[in-house]
Amino acid sequence: MVGKHRKTVGKHRKGEPANRAAQIFAIAAAAAALIYMLIRIKRIS
Repeated sequence: MVGKHRKTVGKHRKGEPANRAAQIFAIAAAAAALIYMLIRIKRIS
């Protein structure tokens, strides 16, 4: 909720910082999901 508000404020001034932060967060979440899945697969096998 706070992130969305900050995004609108960031876009009002410069959209780049907010977009970059969102991209980094998305990439980190995707990497964490991949690592979690790999660990799960390794545990099963």
